[in-house]
Amino acid sequence: MTEKFVILDLGKGSLTAGFPLVTARLWDSENPRPIKIIGCLPAAPELITFYQRWRFIYQELYHTLGISSRIELEQEDITHVSEVELQEICTQYIHQFNQWLHFEEFRTIDQQLRSALQPTDEIEIILETSDFKVRHLPWQLWHFFHDYPRAELALSQPQYTRKTSLSVPGSKIRILAILGNKTGIDITEDQRILTALPQTETVFLIEPSQQQLDRALWDSKGWDILFFAGHSESQEQEKSGTFKINHQDKVSIKTLLPAFRKAIEKGLQIAIFNSCDGLGLATELAQLNIPQTIVMREPVPDVVAQTFLKHFLQAFSQGQSLYLAVRQARERLYILENRFPCGSWLPVICQNPAIVSVSWQDLKRRKNIYQLPNFKFNEIKKIGFISLTITLLVCLIRQGGWLQFWELKVYDQMIRSRPIEKQDNRLLLITITEAEIKAFVNQTVPDQILTEFLQKLAEYKPRTIGLNLYRDLPVEPGYQSLINQFQTQNNLFLICKKPDKTDSGMPAPPDAPSLQVGFNDVMRDPDQILRRQLLFINNSQGCQTERSLAIQLAFDYLKQQGIQPQNLPPDQIKLGNIILKPMESDIGFYPKSDGKGYQIMLNYRLSEPIAPEVTFTQILNGEVDPNLIKDKLVLIGVNATSAKDEGHRTPYSPDHEVRGLIIQAQMVSQILSAVLDNRPLLKVGSKWTDALWIGLWTLLGGVLAMFISDRGIIITLATTAAVLYAVSWGLFLAAIWVPLVPALFGLVGAGFWVWRSQFNKKI
Repeated sequence: MTEKFVILDLGKGSLTAGFPLVTARLWDSENPRPIKIIGCLPAAPELITFYQRWRFIYQELYHTLGISSRIELEQEDITHVSEVELQEICTQYIHQFNQWLHFEEFRTIDQQLRSALQPTDEIEIILETSDFKVRHLPWQLWHFFHDYPRAELALSQPQYTRKTSLSVPGSKIRILAILGNKTGIDITEDQRILTALPQTETVFLIEPSQQQLDRALWDSKGWDILFFAGHSESQEQEKSGTFKINHQDKVSIKTLLPAFRKAIEKGLQIAIFNSCDGLGLATELAQLNIPQTIVMREPVPDVVAQTFLKHFLQAFSQGQSLYLAVRQARERLYILENRFPCGSWLPVICQNPAIVSVSWQDLKRRKNIYQLPNFKFNEIKKIGFISLTITLLVCLIRQGGWLQFWELKVYDQMIRSRPIEKQDNRLLLITITEAEIKAFVNQTVPDQILTEFLQKLAEYKPRTIGLNLYRDLPVEPGYQSLINQFQTQNNLFLICKKPDKTDSGMPAPPDAPSLQVGFNDVMRDPDQILRRQLLFINNSQGCQTERSLAIQLAFDYLKQQGIQPQNLPPDQIKLGNIILKPMESDIGFYPKSDGKGYQIMLNYRLSEPIAPEVTFTQILNGEVDPNLIKDKLVLIGVNATSAKDEGHRTPYSPDHEVRGLIIQAQMVSQILSAVLDNRPLLKVGSKWTDALWIGLWTLLGGVLAMFISDRGIIITLATTAAVLYAVSWGLFLAAIWVPLVPALFGLVGAGFWVWRSQFNKKI
């Protein structure tokens, strides 16, 4: 459930002069931008009179009845009053107070708040005022609180600032409990209540000296909660206060100012003064920017103080927010008012509005961020269930292809971000330029010229030649000479293209040796970008071979170094020290792959160009250094846009096409570099290993959400997501592609689910 926050700023003014500008700001935990409402309140000097009369009768009644109170009054001040008098003044006081708030200009604020809020909302209402008389008014009896049972009031000074505190490592919530002067009161019950709290380390200072208290506040381990029970009082119109720590010493916050400041810097979140008249003490602590203080506004009977403490700590430690815990504990005091009139009027929160109110879970997480907690079995089951559910959901979405677009875009970005590599000098590219092809009749190299070219090239003694040109039809003159050249040059490999649904294919040259033919078919992804390499196709229909041109060239080149392919079950090929393993057809980012052939990822080599280049004419004219060709793998193809050779979009060039000659060079270079240079092939996990990877990051997101405070979840998940990217990038540099996008979905999904369920515990 969304928390709502209201700051009611009375501005400048007083009960005698009125409050000409009252401002209410309303927002919620999901939308930090507030709604602003303006009104005013009239002068009400009669409320001062009512309060003074009520306070006098209230104090005298308790002393007349002999009820133990945590304030010390002089005996001669005591007179005789009755409960009837107190009841009458309470009735008149409450009526007059609500009549004041019923003023037409203030009702605008009341009505607009009601229109924006629901009775089921949890609402923190903070009253900003420096008027000590207004701070004593019975705000908890405003009719608004009757209609909104999950709302509670806190007091605040008009000026406040945010101060970052340091959480000191530890496994338990640390409480410093000061049990001061106990003359006339019983504080052993306070001690028993604090001792019974779970997961706490409580240090009791019983009637300490000033030096002992100062030393405890400076404790390097820090404190989460400070508690005081004993006698206290406010002074100087509640700008300061004192509390009695033993029979002789009465101290103020100023007396121990450096120690209190250090305790707050080390993480002190809550101060509880379960003693009388504590608003002066709260004012001084507010100047040190303590997040929140709980005090009694008036003299408080022992039983009331102990009952409030018991029910507050019980509700707070069981998951209620601080505000709801205070309201619940206050309302538990109603049953005592037949014996202790107005007991429920006394407890009040003093809040620093710049700091979010803390919960018991927040205090625990401030410790657990440094130390793993002792999980209960139900918590482990809960995180496991949420993580498993999110993992299965993400994997199903991934298998359906819904994440493919984003996964491939991230893949392309990683490809482009890799460092530049050196040229592959085992290769030589011979290109037929635009100018050269236009010089030929019909823009096609005649058979006679191509024969002369191949004969001239053979003189340079290349190790392997790949002709990436379609020669399915004669281009006279010289066709028979070309066929003879094909049949006699056994290190020459030709291309064909297999037919498919959209293409009739292209056969190999007639009478060409079948063992010297390789297909140049490719596998494009749905976005038409080429990321995979086809090595084999089982069906040889329309083409004389089941091998790709790249694998034919690689096998021939490596054969002359004594490296022969070996078949390994199932469907694996050992080539030197590497093993070629086909991609599974149902992996997550290709869930609808047609299963065509033997595929691997194409691990592009980022170099421009990938290999040395010369032109067709330079070879014919003998204008090339022989060392550039001897013992090299030579690829021949066109580099002209007018040629039939189609281009391809790649991760490096998603917006323009790369000629087929370059693609074939990338493919054969990948295999040669893997075998001869140990350059890794790009590895892709199966759907099961990918699911495990996604599951681990999903589980991490759930576990982190259990440790981190509500307001730190976004920073924590963002930081973890950055770590996920860094790990994925590191693995990618090692040629391992892991599913980054699905893991990110799992991490964030589980993190927010667990965080939300933890957050709802406080509702």
